[in-house]
Amino acid sequence: MADLTIKQQLANVLAAHQEWIKSEGKTGVLLDLSEADLTSAVLIGADLTRADMDSANLSKVCLWDADLIDASLVGANLTDADLTEAKLNGVDFTEANFANADLKNATGLD
Repeated sequence: MADLTIKQQLANVLAAHQEWIKSEGKTGVLLDLSEADLTSAVLIGADLTRADMDSANLSKVCLWDADLIDASLVGANLTDADLTEAKLNGVDFTEANFANADLKNATGLD
């Protein structure tokens, strides 16, 4: 039951972030997952544009085709994360850990 609550909370903050993106910051809330533990979360195709995920535990997270443009992942743990086809333009990965992460066909890494 607790797992369902966490999934619902994540869905709620993602919806508020989507509203923030669509309204260009006038309504909704910029996503702040700094220091969050999202181990093994499935965020396929999620729009995480400009999200703050500093020091988050994103180990084993699935971010297939996710949009992380201009997000901040300073000090984030991305061990074993799947970022296949993720959009990573402008992401701040300072001191992030990418051990065994899959970045196949990810864009914005140049």
